[in-house]
Amino acid sequence: MGQNMSYGRLKFLGNAALGLTVATHFSSLNPKLSPRQLTKLREDSVSNEKLARMAAKHGLHRFIRSKNTASLNRLVIKYEEAVKKGDDKSITDTTPDILAHIVESLAGAVYLDVNFDLTDLSKVLKGLLMLDEIKPPKDEAEGSSEITEAQDELYGLCGKRKWPKPSYRFVKAVGFPYEKKYIYSAAIETDDGVLSEEGDEKSTINDAKNSAAYLLLRTLQETSNMM
Repeated sequence: MGQNMSYGRLKFLGNAALGLTVATHFSSLNPKLSPRQLTKLREDSVSNEKLARMAAKHGLHRFIRSKNTASLNRLVIKYEEAVKKGDDKSITDTTPDILAHIVESLAGAVYLDVNFDLTDLSKVLKGLLMLDEIKPPKDEAEGSSEITEAQDELYGLCGKRKWPKPSYRFVKAVGFPYEKKYIYSAAIETDDGVLSEEGDEKSTINDAKNSAAYLLLRTLQETSNMM
């Protein structure tokens, strides 16, 4: 391999292959799943966080050829240790994207090796991604725009009222390693003091923050602070 070679092309191919594998699996598994549910399943199955955990669990970083990456190596080692110990606070705070990129690159390499046969690729990746362990989300109001855009709305409100920007704090993670759910709290400093709300359990960090932001917006509404 030449000095200028990188895994970028494999990562690009693998990213698409992973998404297609997951989409095909869940679409054929249950024809009644809505587009929102299918999108959520794909996001949860191949998110950077999920792929990074997978790479850390199998120690894939040691197969990367690199140089002058001492600081990155320390970050990866710290993350891998946190995964093995189940230290969810460190895991959610320091997810190194390079670990997810390794899995995507491997998926791209496998896709090439099986001559772009999606069925063969699925056989290799299905167990690795633990797709059979992932349960479809309920198709209910929690996917509505008022919740998924809650962080943006809360940020805009703080700017309008000239309050400091919202802060989010990791509370805890619950569930099995293959089906983690996260709880975050949101807090803002208003003219009347600090208000905070703890969100519901969600399968991604962003959804957990949106849940907390949504509940905080509801509290502001009830206390007439939305004007």
